[in-house]
Amino acid sequence: MAADVVELAEGIKAAIVAGFAVAPPVTASIQRVWKNEFEVETFEGLRVDIWAIPYRDAGDITREEYELEAIIIIVIADRYLPAGATPDGWVDDRVDIVQRRVFEPIEAIPQESIIGFRFTDVKVTTLCDVEFLREHKVFWSEVQVTARRIKT
Repeated sequence: MAADVVELAEGIKAAIVAGFAVAPPVTASIQRVWKNEFEVETFEGLRVDIWAIPYRDAGDITREEYELEAIIIIVIADRYLPAGATPDGWVDDRVDIVQRRVFEPIEAIPQESIIGFRFTDVKVTTLCDVEFLREHKVFWSEVQVTARRIKT
């Protein structure tokens, strides 16, 4: 079953990569990971990490079929490097990236096009972690995708 979740995460990654390629293109490190680790003080550049969290059997449909539910988390992070306060315009640009380069491309994925998964919920769970931004000068946003697939 893990292969299903990996394939789902890869399909979401492909949509995000395509979203970043739309004119004007934005450069970012986009990767599927098994854990989200980075050093706050040393990472540079826009980063998009995609990972699957534990999936579950969401219940029987018939005697032979059940639904598999998987959740994919996408973290969008960028560190502000110049000295001084983080400008509102810089944060606005990252919020735009979350919407136009991550959220909208995921919502545009046709239902059941990734090995039969249908998205039951796509949401921005953290638009901008203001405390983290204030403390570390790092923009941090999270998008959560919940998808289900019928299994036999």
